[in-house]
Amino acid sequence: MAKSRSGRSKKRRFTGNRYTIRATINENDETSELNSTESASAKKLESSHTSLEIFSERLFETSKDNRIVSWTTLISFFAIVCCPDCYSQGLELIEDSVSGLCSHMNLKCKNCSFFKGFPTTEKMKGSCLINSSIVWGLRIIGKGFSAGKKLCAFLGLPFLSKLTFRNQERKLLKATERVAQEKHQRCIE
Repeated sequence: MAKSRSGRSKKRRFTGNRYTIRATINENDETSELNSTESASAKKLESSHTSLEIFSERLFETSKDNRIVSWTTLISFFAIVCCPDCYSQGLELIEDSVSGLCSHMNLKCKNCSFFKGFPTTEKMKGSCLINSSIVWGLRIIGKGFSAGKKLCAFLGLPFLSKLTFRNQERKLLKATERVAQEKHQRCIE
């Protein structure tokens, strides 16, 4: 014969969840603390918001970062800036030459002979660092010329020619090989 149960099993008692007040016992005193009613997504957004504020503060403190600026915004900004020689408004911004993502700009006053040329990014040994950076970044993520061309086309940016891209790749390869050989020599010694 099967053994019959003497009584019905009790339901599990409710002990609370994250939305109920939970009493916590501290070493010093007894306090009740309201558990957070925020969802996990809200907490993540809040923490990412604070980290974004810290990141943006750091971003604007550094002067070596690059920015993408609309051409029309830049032209309209320079149109209201005063000339340093004659103090009249209406400086013209003219793009002189393009080398991949780097351009050479000229700032010209409409009223006097003021003329100033400048590159949009830093140059090192005659080549723009932004071009080396985009090639390096694409190679690090396992992408090449076609992916970079598609990305820049989508963003409305000029891209390097295939020859320039390959030359930048060769420069990066030589630099990487040189660093690897130096580290290898240090390990041997």
